[in-house]
Amino acid sequence: GRRNSEPDSSEECDYDSSYAMETDCVLGSSPPSLFGKLKSAFGGGKISSDAFGGMKMSNEESDMDKVLALISLQTAEGYFVKDDKIYSILNIDKQEIKKIGGDLDARVLYTLLVTLALAKKFPELKACWDLVGDKAETYLAKQTVPQDIKDKIEQLLA
Repeated sequence: GRRNSEPDSSEECDYDSSYAMETDCVLGSSPPSLFGKLKSAFGGGKISSDAFGGMKMSNEESDMDKVLALISLQTAEGYFVKDDKIYSILNIDKQEIKKIGGDLDARVLYTLLVTLALAKKFPELKACWDLVGDKAETYLAKQTVPQDIKDKIEQLLA
C-alpha cells in the first residue's frame, strides 16, 4: 500500500502482505500506524517490554493470546479445525456446539464459530485477525451454511 503520514481511512492496514501482518501481531514489531491503532484499541494501556524485546500491552494481553490461539487453528484451506482450546477461550460448552451443529461438517461449524466469535468478542483486535477472517469467509462462501445454525451460534456468543 502507499505510505503517507495520515493513513487512508479506507485502508485497515498499510501492509501488502499477510505474512507481515501475522508477524506484527505475534512479534509486536508493527509500524507506527498499526501500533497506534492497536494502542488506542487497548485504551492506551501501559506498554512494557518482555524478555524477548517484544512490546506487550499489560491490560489486554490475555485477549491477544486468545486471538492468537484461535487463529493458529486455521488451515491453509481457510477452515478452522475442531480443538478443545475453542471451548475454553470462548467459554462455551462443547455439548452445546455439538447440539447446534448436528450433522453439519465440523470444518464448516468450527469455521463459522471462530469467525463469528472473533468479530463478536475481539473487534478491537481486528487488525490481527482480519486477513484470517477474510480467508475463512472465502472458505464459508463455497460451503452450505444453514442460516439457523449461524443464528444459534450468534445467540450462544451473545
